[in-house]
Amino acid sequence: QPQYLDATTHDMPSEHDQHSAGQGLAPERDGNTAKLDACPVPLKVSAWQVALFVPNVIGYARLVLLIISEVLLAGARPEAALWLHVLNLMLDGVDGAAARSLNQVSMFGAFLDVAVDNLTRAALWSRAAPGLMGVLLPTIESLCFVCTHTLQLSSGAWKERLATGTPWLIRAVMSRGFRNPLGAYVVAGLMGAPLWCWACRVLPGSLYCHPVLGLLLLPGRCVALCVEVWVLHNHVHGLIGLHRAPLDKDAPGTKHE
Repeated sequence: QPQYLDATTHDMPSEHDQHSAGQGLAPERDGNTAKLDACPVPLKVSAWQVALFVPNVIGYARLVLLIISEVLLAGARPEAALWLHVLNLMLDGVDGAAARSLNQVSMFGAFLDVAVDNLTRAALWSRAAPGLMGVLLPTIESLCFVCTHTLQLSSGAWKERLATGTPWLIRAVMSRGFRNPLGAYVVAGLMGAPLWCWACRVLPGSLYCHPVLGLLLLPGRCVALCVEVWVLHNHVHGLIGLHRAPLDKDAPGTKHE
């Protein structure tokens, strides 16, 4: 059986790590493999090599495209900015496929991918809906990212966790890691709706801001919002629950030494 690096320390998991995993303090491990949603990184791979994995380089390129698109928009070149945003979103579907095909899936890559996604959508929403809505949606997305990343680090396989034992809508969206008709539709709305709203404000009358396209994308974004709100509610409920159990010891009739 091949050996793998610990995703956090770049070292083999110790017996203490395995015990901590049972207590919910770190991702659970079995032997020499880490049970993580992302594939572990092989031994003898340096941090620089992980940083330069092909999917991670694609993430850096997406970040550069985002910066250039904002510069072009500030320079009154919205058409060029639009196409750079489209290219940015297209590359979002390439990095994951490259990571799996090249066996270069890493925890850092998963973090970078979602971070760039959130930055891109935040930039689009800030232009598309100035004011409260332009701040509210990116904030919800960022908080949801915190929740799912925390779940990933604590137990691994966060998509599978949300696809079992949750309300039917959450299960339907998260089934097979979004690889289902409803999940694909929701992701399309999540990524495409802010760009459609951005185009309607910045490039009114362009092909991309056609009303039919909005009718297709906006419901998917609304479903995504429902999932995000549920994830936030469930996470906060779990955090509160961590402090509820000790208080039960103080119930009437409980003896203290």
